[in-house]
Amino acid sequence: MVFDVASTACDLSSVTLLIGISAAARRYAWFRGTKYRREPLSLSRERLVVAGLYLGMLLGADSVIRRLLTRSHVVRSVIWATFGMWCAVGPFSTTSRDDSGFNAAAPQWRIWSWIAKYLFRGQVRMLNSEEWLQLGPKQLLSWREDHPKPYVMSMHPHGLLPFGAILNGMTGVGGGMTGATASGAQIPAPSSTGPLLHQTFFPHIVTRAAIATGAFWFPGAREIYRNLGCIEISKPFVRALLRRGRTVGICVGGADESRYARPGRYVVCALKHKGHLRLAVEEHLDILPVYTFGEESFVPQASWVDHKSALTRLQVIMKEVTGLMCPPSLGGLPNFVPLTTVVGVPVSLADLWCGDVGSPVTDIVVDKAHARYLEALQRLFDMNKAFVPGGHADAVLEII
Repeated sequence: MVFDVASTACDLSSVTLLIGISAAARRYAWFRGTKYRREPLSLSRERLVVAGLYLGMLLGADSVIRRLLTRSHVVRSVIWATFGMWCAVGPFSTTSRDDSGFNAAAPQWRIWSWIAKYLFRGQVRMLNSEEWLQLGPKQLLSWREDHPKPYVMSMHPHGLLPFGAILNGMTGVGGGMTGATASGAQIPAPSSTGPLLHQTFFPHIVTRAAIATGAFWFPGAREIYRNLGCIEISKPFVRALLRRGRTVGICVGGADESRYARPGRYVVCALKHKGHLRLAVEEHLDILPVYTFGEESFVPQASWVDHKSALTRLQVIMKEVTGLMCPPSLGGLPNFVPLTTVVGVPVSLADLWCGDVGSPVTDIVVDKAHARYLEALQRLFDMNKAFVPGGHADAVLEII
């Protein structure tokens, strides 16, 4: 009887701890960016909260293992010890707030070439938009050799997981940015190139990506993202990276966009997402738009899920807690379709810059940048959809 009481108490404690932390995280936006709170949690406080979250998850997992699999203290102790060691060398001793975990060898790991070759049958590629062919030599020079500043790289669509953007934009399997366009034409090479990914086309570019905080919570995922140079998507962290000369990729539509991922539908959530534009104007930078064709089909979401369903309401709650769209409403198995990432011509915001770098800007200025960005995104989509593989010629972009 004592053991049963102790087991029940353990079960209840895990549920209570998870519910309590989740409720507080939702109310105070602990795990979300500065769009939802004035400033991020201090690193020490964040680690304390995450420790409580992990403890609740481990207690819950221990209850399941004890009741359904085995009561062996040895097995359960090994699980606790293994996870504890990961915490000690992972989230409690390293940070995902900067790119200090970047590993120059990570973009060339064999796992990426294996995925590209055997799952996607080699159909992953990064190309330039047809718009680049319309630029004269001086314009090309101004955006490449004479443009040492970083860009704010806006990426669409998010998909359940922006796998195309990861493969093509952060690893070497997509070939990186070269002079090739979607139609097969070739843009003249710059007078000088660099050794890093994408520097065959942009000599000065050093790319990183900003992703949801919750993506760093899982063993394995944290290590992959940090090695590829990803950071948490919060304005202070992204700004710091930009000021170090890094071009930062941001999936503008985020988790909101992921629920629309399904074959034949091309949805970008961009009408109300303006934070990347405000940041670019404040930092006196320009926008580099990017679109990955095929991302919408990779992990299809169920078409029957609408904004009034119970699942959607649960997803909204989970997003408010973690910043992630979970649980996913899977509409089928992954489709290993061609993933073609097309890079548009940068959107100049120079005429909207005012004051010193970092100075706040008005909503009117941001709205002007936003209108300019939406036009560029539509143009990028329309000018390249007929040339990329996967049957997108008749695609219609929905901007919501």
